[in-house]
Amino acid sequence: MIRRTEPVRVDFDPRVAVSFSARVRTAIPASWTSVREGAMALPIEYQAMIKATGPDDLSLVANYVRRLSFLDPAGADGYVSTLEGLSIGITREDLQKSLPSNVGNLGLLTQEASLPF
Repeated sequence: MIRRTEPVRVDFDPRVAVSFSARVRTAIPASWTSVREGAMALPIEYQAMIKATGPDDLSLVANYVRRLSFLDPAGADGYVSTLEGLSIGITREDLQKSLPSNVGNLGLLTQEASLPF
């Protein structure tokens, strides 16, 4: 017996981000826009937003970057570069600091790792 399922496409509703700080509120729809445009594999999920510990919980964004880095390291690096370019107050260092020390790093490409030689 073969089971076939059709994924249900869900779009981003900006009302779910109103309780977040401006910088997190900007980062969330940026991930959804990138997915919609085909630039990234997954957005910041609604389930992850529910687990945020406060309006400026950068670990929400950092954990998203970690998940994305497993699927698409270049996409994760590009997303963080985009956030830094938006000048909203999110840097790689901020994201890394928001993760517990036992989690490890963001999984982003380093300059040395991105070069094939």
